[in-house]
Amino acid sequence: MVQYPLTRSGGPSGIGGYPGKSAVFDEAIATFTFACSDQTEAEHAARKRASPNARRRSVIGESG
Repeated sequence: MVQYPLTRSGGPSGIGGYPGKSAVFDEAIATFTFACSDQTEAEHAARKRASPNARRRSVIGESG
């Protein structure tokens, strides 16, 4: 039951206070975000190179 408080959702003030006041957490999140962005761009470029003439269709919001 030690993990029980961590599994509950909290409000922004509770979540914001959890990592503390230092910039370490903010920097870690920024680093992670940029790494994800770089990876997404690399994967997109690889897909484009693999099939430059392929037609892509959006599946978001489409039915059928």
